[in-house]
Amino acid sequence: MNLFSPLDAVKGIGEKRKKLFSEKGMETLLDLLFFFPRGFKDYSRKITIAESLEHPGLCPVTVMTKPSVAYFGKRLNLVRCKVSDGETEAGLQFFNMPFMVRNMEKGDAIFLYGQAKTQDDKITFTNPGFERKNEFIGQYPFVPVYPQIPGISGRMVMNAVAAILDALTDEPDYMTDGFKRAFNLPDLYPAHRALHFPERLEDHSAALKRFSIEELLVFLSMLKEQLPAKKENAVRLTITPPQKSAFDKALGFAPTPAQARVMEEIARDLSSGLVMNRLIQGDVGCGKTAVAFYAMLMNYANGYQSVMMAPTEVLARQHNAKDSE
Repeated sequence: MNLFSPLDAVKGIGEKRKKLFSEKGMETLLDLLFFFPRGFKDYSRKITIAESLEHPGLCPVTVMTKPSVAYFGKRLNLVRCKVSDGETEAGLQFFNMPFMVRNMEKGDAIFLYGQAKTQDDKITFTNPGFERKNEFIGQYPFVPVYPQIPGISGRMVMNAVAAILDALTDEPDYMTDGFKRAFNLPDLYPAHRALHFPERLEDHSAALKRFSIEELLVFLSMLKEQLPAKKENAVRLTITPPQKSAFDKALGFAPTPAQARVMEEIARDLSSGLVMNRLIQGDVGCGKTAVAFYAMLMNYANGYQSVMMAPTEVLARQHNAKDSE
């Protein structure tokens, strides 16, 4: 097993779950490791029922009454029981989770994660996070909360990530020790673990910093690979004064000074004999499309074709209609 092994190399991921992960763009173990949590549940500090009225946290309680489930029509059901932390009693209810009646019994010691509220002068937890003793308590001080994947539970994702991290403890680190020291970056394996199961939230931030720098380095490497292409010979495109005048007339308005300047720069680039790689940045409505049409005209005037890409079909149709005019 390595970082590029398919996801079904992980125990518990069969063909069905593999397909569900694939629909979210995840094919390999590395893809899943870079499926970052959207947040964490703080299991590092326990709170009382009274404190849970002020802020969410991990609340150890005992089930005081036998859980019961009530059905209201075909689409609504409610599991209810009472819990206590030894000082304060509260109601516990789960909407549309009838299986919870089998997950608890009177006398069970459980952990709830969430914020209680007062309803009719009674303290109540509604659909809180639910853990049994020793399942995650003490193992993970901060439990990851992942973006939803239809058909895949957050716990399934967490278990799969944990299995990958347990199996790949000896992956080589491609950053040098000197580079990591210079930027105060963690090693590769601790960074992967801290992204999902940090001992401290500061460790998670340090891991994000490492992989952000890594992403930047990959991008810069790609740009470096493109440098030789910029020195390659390209077709020299020219535009005659009559053609330029016809374009200005077709616009129906005089180009702004900024548009005129950028058009001249593009004409200079396209006639240089070198590959042009240019980004035009500006506010919505500032006239970037007109400048793009000018570059396309230079291609057409020299017997070549151009392609304009748009983010939506509606916008593509609008550009086509405008170009046809």
